[in-house]
Amino acid sequence: MACHQGIWQPEPLTIHHDIGAFLGRLSAAALRNATNNKAREAALRLKAFSKAQSVGRHVAAHPKMHVPVEQFDRHPWLMAYPGGYVDENNVLHGPDASLFFSRSLPFKPVFGGDTPDWDVLMTRVGMGEADSIEGIYRIFGLSASGTGQEQKLFFFEGIGGVGVTTLLEVAVHCLGMTHGYGKVISHKAFVKGNAERFLPADLQDAWMVIASEIEKREEWAMSTVKQATSSGTMPIEEKGFQGRAVPVTWQILMQGNEVPHTGALDKAFMQRLIIIPVTGKSIRDTAEDIKSYSKQVYEREGPAILGKILEARLRYRQSGLIIPKRWRDRTDTYFGLMDTDGLWIRDNIEWSEGPDRETVTVMELWENRKEWGLATGHTGNPGAVHSWSEKIRQHPAILEHEIEFKRARLPGDKNKTAIAIGLKLRDGARSSAGHLSVVSDIENF
Repeated sequence: MACHQGIWQPEPLTIHHDIGAFLGRLSAAALRNATNNKAREAALRLKAFSKAQSVGRHVAAHPKMHVPVEQFDRHPWLMAYPGGYVDENNVLHGPDASLFFSRSLPFKPVFGGDTPDWDVLMTRVGMGEADSIEGIYRIFGLSASGTGQEQKLFFFEGIGGVGVTTLLEVAVHCLGMTHGYGKVISHKAFVKGNAERFLPADLQDAWMVIASEIEKREEWAMSTVKQATSSGTMPIEEKGFQGRAVPVTWQILMQGNEVPHTGALDKAFMQRLIIIPVTGKSIRDTAEDIKSYSKQVYEREGPAILGKILEARLRYRQSGLIIPKRWRDRTDTYFGLMDTDGLWIRDNIEWSEGPDRETVTVMELWENRKEWGLATGHTGNPGAVHSWSEKIRQHPAILEHEIEFKRARLPGDKNKTAIAIGLKLRDGARSSAGHLSVVSDIENF
């Protein structure tokens, strides 16, 4: 590697060029002192490129020429740019090869510059609210710290065309996308599916991570999400390589018109997820929808936007995050309005068809629903058995499978019992009702 303007970059030919120049000078001196043809031939061979390669390999193998990979980019808060670096207090310094920066901002930050287009984007996404605008700035500031210390997952929720994607694209490009501090990765890294195994490896070495837009209903890959939003290290797996753990240096920002759901309410996840609702006029596919607009804003105002992000980073470092009440209310609503009965049905119910369908007593369904809620963190009381049974009869999944709720006499019982016909509890859970053929005196519920 070679250091240019304070940034170390892979450059395998540099050492050969330097050694070749040295051998060239050595060859010239040897030629001047050569007294016979054999000595002159030996002096000329010193100038061959193959000789420089051979010497280069020996030099590169010397232990004193090695720098442990852990030495590179190991300083949170410090960010290199071509010709210098900016520290945690936004003081600009000249290049320093001893800090071993291998990543870089795309340009030197400009503090106090005008950013009219960026300001409009921030106002739209922040919905004109001072606390929301500053809250977003603080998130960007956290994302430029490289600490991964907050254990938060921010989700910008809203319809397309409001400006969220454009804003996030400008911000991440200002932190550098090529050997820089920003990355854009697929949202599939964080939702259930075949892609979640290898995609999280793209997180390594990043500070600000923008996930692609979610446009349909998905389910969180909860284990991956919790690991990616934890502090310390995260295990990753890359194709063709042995799995390893990497330090968490990133902050993840997600976006979409629907927040993924979860099959179990996890207390740690409830503390980490922050939903940022964004509403407003959509300009998608209208005359105001300027193609590649984020690139234009970045090219016109990039250095000054970077300066504003770094100023917000300093405010974050001094005072922490700002989470407006509107964000907290939306997040609480997300967890509160989750279709817990639907999740229970998905986890614990199997459908039964045919003339001799399975039956389960309503009391057993209700008891199973309560036990499932306690086991998965859905601690809300489902209510009394009668009121819950009235509600569950109207659930879309129950209606779709035409489940019948009746009263019937079970074998050995004198009194009739409320039963559900056409379903059974999953995983062999014992049911006192059994099949439809064993019950009698069926009547409407």
